[in-house]
Amino acid sequence: RASGLARSSARRWCDVSIAPQHDVRPEMQPPNTVPVLLLQPTQPALLRSQQLVTAAWLNELTAGRLPGVGTWRLFEVDCGLPGVQGRIATAGYMDMYRLEQRPHWNKVADAALLQVLLEHGIGHDSCVILYSRNMLAAARAAHLMLYAGVSDVRLLDGGLTAWHAAGLPLTRSAPNRYPATLAFGAPFPARPEYMIDIAQARSYLRRTDATLVSIRSWTEYCGMTSGYSYIDAKGDIPGARWGRAGIDGDVDSMSAFQHSDGTMLP
Repeated sequence: RASGLARSSARRWCDVSIAPQHDVRPEMQPPNTVPVLLLQPTQPALLRSQQLVTAAWLNELTAGRLPGVGTWRLFEVDCGLPGVQGRIATAGYMDMYRLEQRPHWNKVADAALLQVLLEHGIGHDSCVILYSRNMLAAARAAHLMLYAGVSDVRLLDGGLTAWHAAGLPLTRSAPNRYPATLAFGAPFPARPEYMIDIAQARSYLRRTDATLVSIRSWTEYCGMTSGYSYIDAKGDIPGARWGRAGIDGDVDSMSAFQHSDGTMLP
């Protein structure tokens, strides 16, 4: 992904277009540096084998052959009304338009997020498995659920593409509707530290034990483009490091973190 651009840019600095509503770095970090945001963990590290599930594991779960998982919910995540292309049997449907709001598609208010979760039968102790056709949607929903405090959130590794590749069936029936729940069962949001505001982001830039990472394409990071039709400002936060994302012509690509089949790299 964008390896040619990265290689050609690795030994030079880039200028960044300055917009009044944006902080833009006075100098750029080398693109071959891929730092990690370091925070003191507030819960045990998420286990890859648990949080990224395989199509085979999910097939066993939906067939009722995995006792001990507890109360679980499976959702396809997308934008707008559910499509008719087919979905995994037992899967409900979660509309990202109810989790994000215009004009910049930030998180909805906490009260609205809580309402969506309750309507879908999700409490803090639920096991929720998410997938989508483009896994960015499922990953975004997973982040919001972790912020809310859902204790067990999992992604189908490789998304619906992995399910197809395993030769597993789809259904064209309407999405499953799980019974709503009346209470979340924990303070809401239970994990507010999973989402930071501008002041907190600035504070990381002054810390020696943290790095602020921009997961955007190189052209966005350099200020060549905003990357969004609804945002004019270009550039990035001064001092943020480039964490790699996007390829030429596809700013949504996460191939730097994935195998060619869309499953996550080790």
